[in-house]
Amino acid sequence: MSKFSLDVLNRCVYPLFKSDDPDVVLGAEFGEDVALTRVGGDILASHVDPIVGAVHDIGWLAVHVACNDIATSGAPPRWILPLVLVPSKDDEALLKRIMTDIARAAGEINVSVIGGHTGYSANLTRPLVAVTALGTLGGRQPILTRGAQVGDQILVTKGIALEGTGILASDFNQTARSLGLTLADIEQARA
Repeated sequence: MSKFSLDVLNRCVYPLFKSDDPDVVLGAEFGEDVALTRVGGDILASHVDPIVGAVHDIGWLAVHVACNDIATSGAPPRWILPLVLVPSKDDEALLKRIMTDIARAAGEINVSVIGGHTGYSANLTRPLVAVTALGTLGGRQPILTRGAQVGDQILVTKGIALEGTGILASDFNQTARSLGLTLADIEQARA
């Protein structure tokens, strides 16, 4: 999946979504992965992310990707709303597998599934999963990407490019093989 340039977003998106609501702390803004909204005495961080291209563990991946963006804003993720679309009404086994993946991931990181949407569309050739994740700051200051400075230190706990590497290994392993990766490389990337 590719993203639109800032020029395109400035022409087609951002002018349409300016908010005068005083409770919107951070709305749609280039480079920021979360929206921040005052709710009661706290600030709610919200984010939505689709998974495009992956099929293997797509539900698990969607939960982790969306919740990661909430967590990196300083808000522990608490709730998710998954959107799951499959190509056919006969894809019950696929729907069940994706929902099982979502439930497993939610349990791993202790978030609650509080709603969502399921459906099917003949226009799809593979499943489409998007997860909206929510969390509250609980009095902590938000961490915004615009606050990053050259020289900042970044703590990496696992590795860089894990999402893309995992998708390549799981769903495009023949492509990975054609690019020179060995079966051992692909198995390690899946892990």
